[in-house]
Amino acid sequence: MIQKQAYIVLIIIVFFVSSKMSAQSEINKDSLSDVIKLNNEDIETVKALNILSEYYLYQNIDSSVFFGKQALELSKKISYKKGIAESYRSIGRTNTISGHYKESLDCFYKALKINEALNDSLSIGKNYSSIGIVHYYQGDIEKALEFCKKTVEIYKTNDYTKGLARVYNNIGLFYSDLDKLDTAEIYFSKTIEIAKKIHDLKVETSALGNIARNLMIKNDYQKAIEIFLKIPGKARKINDKTILAITYANIAVAYLNLAEKKINKNAYFDSSLKYNAIALKNAEQLNSNSLKAYAYNGLTGTYKAMHDYKNAFKSLEKYQIINDSIFNQKKTEAIANVEAKYENEKKQLVIENLQKEKQTDLKLIQKKNTIILIVIIGFLIVLVLSLFLYKLYRAKKQSLKLLDEKNKDILIHKEEIAAQRDKISEIAFELKKTNRTKNKLFSIIAHDLKNPFQGIIGFSEMIKEDAEKQNLNKIKKFAEYIFNVSNQTYKLLDNLLNFTRSQIGLIKYNPEIINIKELVEEGIVLVQSTAEVKGVKLIDETNQKHTAYADESMISTVIRNLISNAVKFTSEGGYVKVQTENSNDKVVIKIIDCGVGIKEDDISKLFKADLNFTTFGTENEKGTGLGLVVCKDFTVKNGGTITVESEVGKGSTFTVTLPANK
Repeated sequence: MIQKQAYIVLIIIVFFVSSKMSAQSEINKDSLSDVIKLNNEDIETVKALNILSEYYLYQNIDSSVFFGKQALELSKKISYKKGIAESYRSIGRTNTISGHYKESLDCFYKALKINEALNDSLSIGKNYSSIGIVHYYQGDIEKALEFCKKTVEIYKTNDYTKGLARVYNNIGLFYSDLDKLDTAEIYFSKTIEIAKKIHDLKVETSALGNIARNLMIKNDYQKAIEIFLKIPGKARKINDKTILAITYANIAVAYLNLAEKKINKNAYFDSSLKYNAIALKNAEQLNSNSLKAYAYNGLTGTYKAMHDYKNAFKSLEKYQIINDSIFNQKKTEAIANVEAKYENEKKQLVIENLQKEKQTDLKLIQKKNTIILIVIIGFLIVLVLSLFLYKLYRAKKQSLKLLDEKNKDILIHKEEIAAQRDKISEIAFELKKTNRTKNKLFSIIAHDLKNPFQGIIGFSEMIKEDAEKQNLNKIKKFAEYIFNVSNQTYKLLDNLLNFTRSQIGLIKYNPEIINIKELVEEGIVLVQSTAEVKGVKLIDETNQKHTAYADESMISTVIRNLISNAVKFTSEGGYVKVQTENSNDKVVIKIIDCGVGIKEDDISKLFKADLNFTTFGTENEKGTGLGLVVCKDFTVKNGGTITVESEVGKGSTFTVTLPANK
């Protein structure tokens, strides 16, 4: 009998508030009271009233109810929906502690409805937890678990660690009542672990009490008492009379159960009565019907075990009066009606939303029909406009066609004029080029041809005089001068004639397969005497098998000029080397000297007739500047190229590339 009564008394209230119940709360309470004294009708005042309602929840229920109702009234006045929901939840908690479960559920569902409209998921989770507690007090543990597990998911989503610790504690308590003690202990351990991390002494203390309660269910009363006795000190720190009342009631039950196993029962009975009295005192201070009922039930059990039936009857009578006010069939039905009302309202809301959606759909259909009509009318208008525009387009197209024909005629005339202008530009360019060539020729004839003849005349006269004197050495010397000057003059005349004939198109291009070595040998023979006089060595490294497809006369002139130039710019003791090689259907002729070399800036001037660029040889031999121009002209006419590489003081290499085959 005592064991069965213990289960009833051991129910621990696990309803928590958001604020921290510590010494800090006293300071907050004063500052919140100051906010309320300002008598402002604003959101801050509503928040202050709700926090004070929470503060007094476990100290003085009447004060908690007062502040909760004040918050609700002001929230409605200023239309602060979140405040209305919080106020309903505050009042609901006071009704739960007082044992007015129908009223508490009514408040929680009103709050839940507002939270759902505001899409406030965290507050929805808090209301689920509160509703679960009411079902637990009503003995429907399965339903209590259902609501608290919903709360866990919401708290995890919102990362609400503090709330998660508390709901774990509640779930542990529910499993404990279902006799699943191992599962319950897992949840209590989770609760204590989280509570220590976030320094929530209230939750930690409550979980500790629930662990002691499990020990009592296992009949380990002595160890349970040891844990219970640690709780009052912690509860006083957070000023929580609810935990004090529950703890003392549980200690009383533990002593009552120990009395059955001990010989000296009176000491344990006295301890049980003592702790039940303290529990009742705290319950009365709180004005909590639930806690008073637990205390009176504990006293009834103790007096009955002591065979003090008179006091047992008195305690039982008081217990039944309070318990009947909490638990009766009508109230159970009323609670069911509250939930049914909430579900009906929720269904009605769904129906209303569906009707609104239906009306919206009808409006959308009407709107679509209107749009379709407008589109059809618009289409007809566009069709008429399109026909009109098409006619305009046809007329415009005819006009554009005529205009296009006129423009074509104008364009043809413009192109003819442009072609004539280009032709005139070409003729002008050729005239300028011819004029420059003419000036160049006259300059050479006037100066470069005149001077050699003066030298020849002068030296001839000296030979005449020395012949009369029979001075053979001087005659020989002057004869050599005359020979050299005559030879140079002949080359000059030859280059002049070739250049002139090339410019006026008199040279005929007659390509054939020619042997390069033979042309090189002829060129060397022509400059042999000059090379010997200067002490320049001529080296022929050409290959007898190397041939080219070109005009023999032109290429002979090119090779002769390049060898002659190489000798002219090579000092005594130097050499001039001629090489040939085949490369990709081409024959490459290289004339290499170790002479004075050419400056990099002067290389680009070598092959341009209009620049009048000449240089002097190592023996001050003067050129006309036409030799290399003729060489390039003849090389290009034969489909070849001519390039030069040179370094001052080290010599030059002229490279002529010609096609090897037709």
